[in-house]
Amino acid sequence: MLGILINCFSIICGSTLGAISKKFMNDGYKSILNQVIGISALIIGISEVFYVQPEKENKFNLAYDLNQ
Repeated sequence: MLGILINCFSIICGSTLGAISKKFMNDGYKSILNQVIGISALIIGISEVFYVQPEKENKFNLAYDLNQ
């Protein structure tokens, strides 16, 4: 429960700071910042696709049942 509250508070604070600081940034800096955030999101997404989790014991996995 505490993690949910901290997450909500962080989102509200970040949104408020972003809305306030947006007025003081020039357009070139905003464009570069959007590109950096977009590329970071793509890299995180691609790395999560290729992340291999260790296989857990699963009774319904056919390959696991054949190896016993």
